[in-house]
Amino acid sequence: MLAAMPLLMCTGCQQKFTRQRYETIRVTMPEWEVREVLGSPKRRDGEVWTYVNERPYYRAEITFAGGEVVGKDWSVDRPATGGE
Repeated sequence: MLAAMPLLMCTGCQQKFTRQRYETIRVTMPEWEVREVLGSPKRRDGEVWTYVNERPYYRAEITFAGGEVVGKDWSVDRPATGGE
């Protein structure tokens, strides 16, 4: 039983924001489902949610309208403003 403890404890350790999970996001998907798939965004600016991974660096922006996905964007380039 003690040997299984680290395995059980780590089930919640999985990183939610990955390219593979990002690819499952589809237009018309509701906000709650995006949160289930990717977790909470690093930043929310109105209808745009921004997810960021630092090492290796990648980011995604998910755009909503009326509570549903209307667009998404993936980037491996850091923003020129250095705001992240």
